[in-house]
Amino acid sequence: MSIDSMPTQSRVSYGKEKEDQVIKCLNENYSDMGYNLMPGSFMEDCNEKTDCWQVTASGKKLRSAIKARVSKNDILVAMRDPYYGNSHPETKIGRDVLYEYFQYITLSQDGETIRVASGKVIHKICNQLWDELMNDVGDIDMSEHPYNKARPINLLKSKARPGCELWLHYDRWKGQPKILGFIPPSTLKENKEIKYHKFIHS
Repeated sequence: MSIDSMPTQSRVSYGKEKEDQVIKCLNENYSDMGYNLMPGSFMEDCNEKTDCWQVTASGKKLRSAIKARVSKNDILVAMRDPYYGNSHPETKIGRDVLYEYFQYITLSQDGETIRVASGKVIHKICNQLWDELMNDVGDIDMSEHPYNKARPINLLKSKARPGCELWLHYDRWKGQPKILGFIPPSTLKENKEIKYHKFIHS
């Protein structure tokens, strides 16, 4: 059985384990590049939507996101979760765009490469994608076909950011609709907007 087909709790546990390994790898092997990461607490994760912190030499904590994907290699961002339409009271801004992160850390699908993207750049792209969706598609009526079929739907293939897409998905655990953004790392400028590090297994 692949990780992606496992129950939600098993996938969450796997993801958390990988996130901890990524933090350890960056701290132990790439500290000369400025990495000094501290995992977020359970309450920080729940309330502040923060996976970990970059701690500066002066002790300042910079909000960071960290993800370990098990399918595909895009940088995944939660845009709206859940989503029932823009004006619906239960629609919530996704954790990955609620704040602007200092950095957005992801582990490649094969588990061999750590990608560290500028949080500022990711936040800017997300805002551009959302504006493009609203201009080209507009608000979505979840009671209408095909949005009411509880299946993934491609909402946007970006023209402003070629390669980037927005999808309507349904949460496997809660069954709630949500809008996810998919940003290929190749669309970011290496060493300026994104850095790549070999994942060193300890």
